[in-house]
Amino acid sequence: MVKKLRYISRKTMLFLLLLACIVLAYIVNYLYSRLEYFESEPDTSFIQCVVARYNEKTDWFTESPWNSLDMICYNKGPRLPDNCFNKHCKVIDLDNVGRCDHTYLYHIIQNYDSLAPVTFFLPASCTDNHKRAFTMKVYNHLMNTKTTVLQGGMLDDVRTHMYNFTLDTWAASNKDNLNENPESQLQKSPVRPFGKWYDENFGPELKVHIFSYYGIIAVAREHIIQHPITRYQKLIKYIDSHSNPEAGHYIERSWGAIFYPYPKSCIYSY
Repeated sequence: MVKKLRYISRKTMLFLLLLACIVLAYIVNYLYSRLEYFESEPDTSFIQCVVARYNEKTDWFTESPWNSLDMICYNKGPRLPDNCFNKHCKVIDLDNVGRCDHTYLYHIIQNYDSLAPVTFFLPASCTDNHKRAFTMKVYNHLMNTKTTVLQGGMLDDVRTHMYNFTLDTWAASNKDNLNENPESQLQKSPVRPFGKWYDENFGPELKVHIFSYYGIIAVAREHIIQHPITRYQKLIKYIDSHSNPEAGHYIERSWGAIFYPYPKSCIYSY
């Protein structure tokens, strides 16, 4: 009887030992998978987000992936707290001129010698319903390529197709911005129409294919500083004296020309 009990006891011990090994193996496998997960967290150290904000909500700053990115929010509307709800975000207040196009050029001029490897330019309305998917596509392309991403519509020649474009009135599409400032009358560009303005700044021979109406672009440092700072200083003068300048719409259509040349692989159609 004693021998039988000892035999059963050995079998139980073996079973428990086997069970312990299985549990231990499961725990080790789980911990290893979590280690792999953390090691595979995407590297975003090469990105700096530059956000142009007037009165848009900023709660999206705390959402992924934005809450892990280095960010500067240039604020042209009601004051935000210094931390802007994001420990990686710095807030800089600016006069309300030139909309997001002025903000982007201002950042380039002020940081020309210390730009991030890639600057991700965003309006604070970039997570509005009609822009969110577009924004995430640009972000995903940026994470995959780590260089300039210009996404938008494609034309044989932006200059030729839009040569006679002018605009006299335009109001903000974001409801929070519109509620704060419903102005719609544009300050006319000193050089118009678009084609004439384009020729003055880039020359009629420069043929680009990409245009974007959202102002959501990522630009590598080398594609910015390949041009002298005077290029950006000239452009900002068109939009630095009014909150609603027509020339901003010309610049919006010309980001592909402003940072040209760049590889064709940097261009993505809608």
